[in-house]
Amino acid sequence: MKSSVESHRPELELLKRRVEEREGIKPAAPSDFLALTAHINDVIDGQLNEYTLMRLWGYLRQYKTIRHSTLDLLAKYVGHNSWNDFLSAERAKLQEESGLVARPSIHTQNLQAGDKVRIAWLPDRISTLLYKGNHLFEIIETENTSWSNGETFCCRTFIVGEPLYVDNLTHTDGSVDTCYCVGMQNGLTIAEVL
Repeated sequence: MKSSVESHRPELELLKRRVEEREGIKPAAPSDFLALTAHINDVIDGQLNEYTLMRLWGYLRQYKTIRHSTLDLLAKYVGHNSWNDFLSAERAKLQEESGLVARPSIHTQNLQAGDKVRIAWLPDRISTLLYKGNHLFEIIETENTSWSNGETFCCRTFIVGEPLYVDNLTHTDGSVDTCYCVGMQNGLTIAEVL
């Protein structure tokens, strides 16, 4: 087994998030790291130092690798026996991060210019869109939203239950939001071709 883990691994971000959740803070200053280190050492009877945590969190020049012994101590702090136990438990809790989407969806490759699409999201937002071709949509009717009729955006796919990310939301005054999200928390509730 390797004695260290490369510092760019996404699992490390998850461990740091779990530490922050347990402590109830996101360390941002030397005093935060000093307090966090003292608390972790008290809880697990460990021997971490604040500079290790400051490097792990990117406050100081980062390590290229993190020792397993450090990860074991942090994993114990968040309720696991070791780094490997932490990884096993988190993998069991998390859903697949990649895979096919089996929810109702609309793909622009299946639309013709002139088709209309209705989308809705919580709490009471509804918009009707006119497909102009080449992944471009114009908002032609909208209720309770921050965008307006006549605005346009680019999008390739609408998926019920997922947030809608649109590119180049062009407002009627000519200003452009390069990336805009609709239904950020709960996703679209409706996506249908009219």
